[in-house]
Amino acid sequence: MKNNVYKNVLVIVVGLSVFYYLFDEIILLYSILVLGVLSVFSDKFAILLNFVWMRFAMALGWINSRILLTIVFYIFLFPLAILSRLFTKDPLRLKAPEGSNFINRDYLFKKSDIKNIW
Repeated sequence: MKNNVYKNVLVIVVGLSVFYYLFDEIILLYSILVLGVLSVFSDKFAILLNFVWMRFAMALGWINSRILLTIVFYIFLFPLAILSRLFTKDPLRLKAPEGSNFINRDYLFKKSDIKNIW
């Protein structure tokens, strides 16, 4: 348990370091120093920081699974399905003209067909 706490604190510190490198904001550098030093010297602070980080991760997971996937479904997948249904004529051949979906394929396989199947 304790190793996971410090791994998560390290992830937070490295993530803030990347943001400091990208945006060059001094407040990020101070927050890196404060979080890192307090986590090294105080186990309770590291556990509290880990708890807050995990709650934040759970909130992001909830947002991703509900809101973002709903938006992706209704903006991309639903219109594509409607357009596909409007402009294609039975792509799965569900309405077979002869009463059967069986397709008779008379083909003689050669050695080269099996040699490189993909």
